[in-house]
Amino acid sequence: MLEAYLEILAILSTASSVVVSFAYIPQILKIHKIKKVDELSFPLFFLSFVSFVFWMLYGIALMNWPLIIADVFGGIGCGIIALQYLIYKER
Repeated sequence: MLEAYLEILAILSTASSVVVSFAYIPQILKIHKIKKVDELSFPLFFLSFVSFVFWMLYGIALMNWPLIIADVFGGIGCGIIALQYLIYKER
């Protein structure tokens, strides 16, 4: 019973993490369209990216696929925004 509950919880938490990671898409598209990042906090997105990378590595060490998948998507979103910041700052 507990095993089934944990499996369902892992699926739901992974799905919700992936869905939340899609929240970066509107920001990515807006930055791409206006080519400005004046209002963004680079440290926020950079440190979030670093955090996602470390959590992903931890997930790999444990071979915990829900953790790996969730952090890959989050890391991609934060990484793209951090990269856009470096490209478009003070243009």
